[in-house]
Formats: sequence, structure tokens, C-alpha cells
Amino acid sequence: MTVIYLLSGIACTTAGVIKLVASRKDKELSLKVTAWTILIGGQIFWLTLPTVYHAVGEVCHSASLATLLTDSTSLIATGLAHLLTQLFHPLRREPPRLRRTLLTWVPFYAATLIAMTALFFSVDLKGPSHPLHFVVAYGHIPQIFAMQTVFLTCLTISTTVVALQFRGLTPPGTPLAKSVRSFTIAVALDVVKAVFTLAALISASSGFNHLNFLADLAWVVPPACGLVASYGLVSFALASRRAEKHDADTLEPLWDLVQVPEDHAEADDEPTSAWRQVLRAWWRALSAWWKAVRDWARWGWDVRFRLNRLMIEIRDGEDNLSPWMSPWIVRQVADAVASVKELVDSGMGTDGPAQLRLAQQHNLAVETVSFLASNVLDEDQVIAMQAAATILDAALARAAGNPPVPQDQQLTTLPGQDVPAAGEREYLVRVAQQLAANPLIRSLARNHLPATPVSAPGA
Repeated sequence: MTVIYLLSGIACTTAGVIKLVASRKDKELSLKVTAWTILIGGQIFWLTLPTVYHAVGEVCHSASLATLLTDSTSLIATGLAHLLTQLFHPLRREPPRLRRTLLTWVPFYAATLIAMTALFFSVDLKGPSHPLHFVVAYGHIPQIFAMQTVFLTCLTISTTVVALQFRGLTPPGTPLAKSVRSFTIAVALDVVKAVFTLAALISASSGFNHLNFLADLAWVVPPACGLVASYGLVSFALASRRAEKHDADTLEPLWDLVQVPEDHAEADDEPTSAWRQVLRAWWRALSAWWKAVRDWARWGWDVRFRLNRLMIEIRDGEDNLSPWMSPWIVRQVADAVASVKELVDSGMGTDGPAQLRLAQQHNLAVETVSFLASNVLDEDQVIAMQAAATILDAALARAAGNPPVPQDQQLTTLPGQDVPAAGEREYLVRVAQQLAANPLIRSLARNHLPATPVSAPGA
């Protein structure tokens, strides 16, 4: 058991520290609370180790003080998990409702901790300390019996409430739902520990020692709780990282498209010798290689940094392209989508001749009309299509050396430019997906193709 608790303490402390360091880059309070829940919960394993347990008793001159600290730590960790149920819920986390919840439950936990402390110090426990058998060894003492009863009652109530509130927090099938389910199971296992401990306590206080083994079984539960909770956290973290990496990879072609071409760099008007040109080309290649290595070292490990950096630079690239953006392509996308919707609503979305007539009307390929007719064209997708087509059109015009659109004819606002910050990642991913897969985007932008065509993403 000592080895299991040692490994569990190391695992929880490591996971908590990693989570706490990661939460420094995020303003989300729930991440910090999650980290502290793991860290504080991990102290249970450290305090229960015989060496630590006896050391605490010797330093504080109270042989069994570590038991009070362990029980108090359990309640504090449960209270933080209770707070997480509020922070994970979009309605419960609203300040007025969160304040009411705190005013209700903080006094409950505080009163329980004060009562436990008062009952513990009201009796002078003699004899050696018993890290895992405190209930059995001292359950016959009225103050200790009352202390453990208060603790187990509070633990049972709080864990039941937390387990019930964790259920239904998120839609089923999502990574967060799996993590929440693991947290629910871990919290519910504390009820099992409370039941076993209470049975052993009642048995020991009445002099009937045949149920003492339940006290040992109760201490098997905390490592199981830590394992289940850690699994939920790790699985959610890995799923989130995979999602961030997928979105970052999706945004790469869009990022490439909005970058200023190297051809637009300042040219050297003075003639140079052949060896200088070779040297300059070699230096540029070496610089590009070093930049690629540096970016891989920075972005390869920190996927979130890479994703945020891509989003910021895409927005900057859109601003640089704005002089070449014209509202005509936005109207072209809207007209083509409206016509396809009318075709689908009339029940002729899969009719070949009808698709051909519509393609000729908008000067599109039949495959493009067929693609639009077979995909859901909701408002968000249409906005993403308009943005993607506008960006590609402007990028191709700039690459072809075309002059900017006259200022009075420029597009004032790119579709989706005013999307809330919380939805910006989803919006940009939709734009990148449309850019890569939608043939309408490339069809409308073809009028600005230079003599040497510039390859578009997904082309």
C-alpha cells in the first residue's frame, strides 16, 4: 500500500504542477481550479505515507495530527471539485448565481472543518500513531467518533452533490464529456470510501472488530479515485491537443496564402556579379532553413502557441490584403448560393440539366454546382465561403502584380471580420476548409490569375 500511495502522490503532484504551469497561459479560472484540485487531492497520498505521517506527528507534537490534515484535505479537494461543477456550467458560472452558491456552501465546508478541528484537539490521544487504522484504533473515543461522523457526513453529502452536478454538464460523445464522466466516477468513489469507513467506525466503537477490514478497503479507494480522475484529465488534454493540432494544420494553407510574397521584397537595382548572386541565394536558403528549424522547435511542442500565432498572423495578412479586396466577389458568392438553394428547395438539386443551366447562368462548372447542391449551406458556411473567395481573389491579384482596387470601391469589411473572439478559431477554420475544398472559391477567383498561375490551397 505504501508503494501505491507513493506512486499515486508522485503522479497527482506531477499532473497538478503541469496543469498549473499550463494554466498560467490561460485566463480561464476553471483550469487553475482543476490544477489546485489535483495538487491538493494529491497531498492525501503524501500525508498517509508512514514516514510523512510520523514526521508530522513528531514536529507538531501530536501523533495522529496527519489524520486531521488528511480528512481536511479531502474536504477541500471535494469543495474545489464542487466549484468546478459551477465553472463548467454556462449558467451556474454567472457571477450572481456563483456568488449565491459560494455563500451557501463555503460556510458549510468551513463549519465542518472547524468542528473536526475542535473535536480532534478536545482529546489527548495517547499511544502510537496509526496512519491507516485511525478509525479502528480510536473510534471508541466519543470525540473521535463525533469527528469522523461529521467528516463522513459532510463528505457523503458533498460528493453526492458534486457527482449529480457533474452529470449532464456537456453533450455526450465530446472529449469534455468523457473527462467529466471520469471526474464523476472518481468523486462517486469517495462515497464508497465514506460507507466503508463509517461501517468500520461504528463496528470499532461498539467493540465489534469483525468489520475492521473495511477500514483497509476504504484506503484502497483514493488511489482508484486518483487513477480515474487522472485518466479523465489526460484523455481530455490529449483530445484537446489533437483538436488544436488539426485546426493549426488546417489553417496553414490560409496562413501561406495571406503572407506577403518574397517577390515583393525590395529589389537591388545595382548589378551584381554571378558569385554574389550565388552567395546571396545560398544565404537566403540557409536563413530559410534556420527559420524552419526555429519555428519547428517553438511550434512543434506548443501546439496552442502555434495555433494562436497562426490566427494572429492570418488576421494581419487579411489587413495587408484589404487594398485588393472588392465587394463584387462577395455578391457573386451570395448570388450563386441563393440560386443553388432555390434549385435544392424546388426538388431539382440532383437534376443534371437543371444543374447545367444554373452553371451556364453563373459561368461555373457543373461540378461546382453539384458540390454546392450536395452540401449544407447554412449562414456560417456562406460567410466562410465569401471570406475565402475574397481572400483568394485578393491574394491572386496581388501576386499577379495588379494594382489595388480604387479606395472608394474597396470592400469595407471582410465577411466574418466582426466575429466574437470566442468564435474566431472556429470561423477561421471554416474559411480554411472552404478554401481547400470548395471549387466555387477557385472558380470566382480565376479572373485574377496571373500569366504564371499561383496555386491555390487544395487546387
